[in-house]
Amino acid sequence: MKPCAAWAEKLAASHRHTLSAREQAELDAHVAGCPACAAVQAQNDVLAQRVLDSIMSGIRPVPRAAFVAADMDEPGSEAFPVPVGIILSRKAMQARRQARRARATIFKALACATILLCVLVASLVISHPVSPPAIVVTRPTPLPAAPGSIPAAGFNVVGKPTISAQQINAILTYYHSPAAGKGQALYDLGVQYQIDPVVALAFFHHESTFGRFGEANYTHSLGNLRCIPDYPCVDKKRGGYAHFANWEEGFAAWYKLIHDYYVVRNKLTTVNQIIAVYAPVKNQQDQAHRNYVTFINRDIALWRSGKIHS
Repeated sequence: MKPCAAWAEKLAASHRHTLSAREQAELDAHVAGCPACAAVQAQNDVLAQRVLDSIMSGIRPVPRAAFVAADMDEPGSEAFPVPVGIILSRKAMQARRQARRARATIFKALACATILLCVLVASLVISHPVSPPAIVVTRPTPLPAAPGSIPAAGFNVVGKPTISAQQINAILTYYHSPAAGKGQALYDLGVQYQIDPVVALAFFHHESTFGRFGEANYTHSLGNLRCIPDYPCVDKKRGGYAHFANWEEGFAAWYKLIHDYYVVRNKLTTVNQIIAVYAPVKNQQDQAHRNYVTFINRDIALWRSGKIHS
């Protein structure tokens, strides 16, 4: 069945929705009174519906999970569908922001703790000031006080012992000498060489504080003897020093030197005479030499009086 020629174009399904309201009203009035045009319109509507159904059947619905409402916690956000990937990125960014906030909080806490610790330490220092360590002077040893008169020429070094082996040990022990306990050897060698052991002990005191300091601590030399025959010579860059295997050997070498060279050969028998050669005077103002003489004589006087220290 063919529609009316005047209305055929307007009846086409692809043009129906392009008609104006007036044209649509005129078409509806004509179709109501024209069976042929009404039949064509019905056919066109069926055909259009089939085409639409065919198109819609080929479109897969988007899962609801693929669209979510916008994050309403963010300022300025609106409720609209957002792809999952964007939501995941936003969550990751939010996690990073939270991590940054946590790190900042920890840093602030550590900074506050550090400041409090500094304040605490400062308050302790102020309330409990630390005194500087005491300076212990070990060399040179101060001159001992003279308990009695000292001869102008100094004490005679030749003679029997005026001090006991026990007293020698007590003195060595008092001064923490590495030769402590060797008092009997020092005493016996004095008797052998006829040199008062108190003189040897005084030289030992002045030269190295009884072997505690300087070369003697290594060489076992009572009087810091320079290199001599039959003994190793060490520290040659400093002029060389005789090295002895033990303290007894060092004691014996000193006694032999004083007896053979000073007393027997050169007839020097007093402290002052011996030191003038043992430690020669450099000039008239040689204070070190005068101190040496005074030191030895005062030690002898002190120990002969029975005292261990001044």
